[in-house]
Amino acid sequence: MKITSASMGIESTSLLRHALLAAILATILATILATGCDRGPAGDDKATAATQASTQASTQAATRDEASAHDGRSTDNAHPPKQAAEGRPSMPKRIAYRNPDASAVGTLPEGVGLPPGTPMPDVAVAGTDGQPVRLKELASGQSLMVVFYRGGWCPYCNFQIHDLTEAAAEFKKRGVTPVAISVDRAEEAKKTRATYDIPFPVLSDPKLTAHHAFKVAFKVDDPMVEKLKAYDIDIEAASGEEHHMLAVPSIFVVDRQGTIRWAHAEADYKLRPSTEQLLAAIDKAL
Repeated sequence: MKITSASMGIESTSLLRHALLAAILATILATILATGCDRGPAGDDKATAATQASTQASTQAATRDEASAHDGRSTDNAHPPKQAAEGRPSMPKRIAYRNPDASAVGTLPEGVGLPPGTPMPDVAVAGTDGQPVRLKELASGQSLMVVFYRGGWCPYCNFQIHDLTEAAAEFKKRGVTPVAISVDRAEEAKKTRATYDIPFPVLSDPKLTAHHAFKVAFKVDDPMVEKLKAYDIDIEAASGEEHHMLAVPSIFVVDRQGTIRWAHAEADYKLRPSTEQLLAAIDKAL
């Protein structure tokens, strides 16, 4: 068979076309396979789920940060806690409170609290075991420092109670026993006391008997109640009541005869006397 240059040219062109077509098909197949792995139904579902999880986590973090800005809670402990013993409740968040100026220590807002010279009300509240405790009986033979706080959910109150616990020996030297009272149920008061190994009474007054007697009851409005719930703070659950009442943070030093000798209250719950200010007030009042 005689092969001419023309026939060779035709065959070369045909081979070239076949090679080019094969290359194009190979490229298309590779693209389809890659797309199937990266963007197929399963891949799309995984990518979508990951995106949603990331968005949800970011939203939750932003909400917690917003809660910190509005109600004072923090995602970090301002005062690092000691390691909790096995079986103890986890450590609540604590935020350091500010201290009032020296000139404001030992003052009461208008219409709030009982002034010095007033007999301490003879009222009964509940201990952490739910049994009634009369304040007059606690004051028998010793001086008291009655501390009203908002509740175990309040980070400023937690910091204050921790400070009082750390200074318990100094109060004892002066013959003074701190007594902490809130609207929390006895079960909640028990958790607070166990958390810090508090060596003094932590009392429960959800019926507001002592709060009203000392004139330190404060009503939280409905919008704030709902706002607190949005931040996982349920004051109804804490107190077991629907009155939405809390204590104005306040402190009363009572002598052995049952008379109030020093009093302090703050409308601003972020403002509390320091331990040093309290010890100085006790030294002067008793």
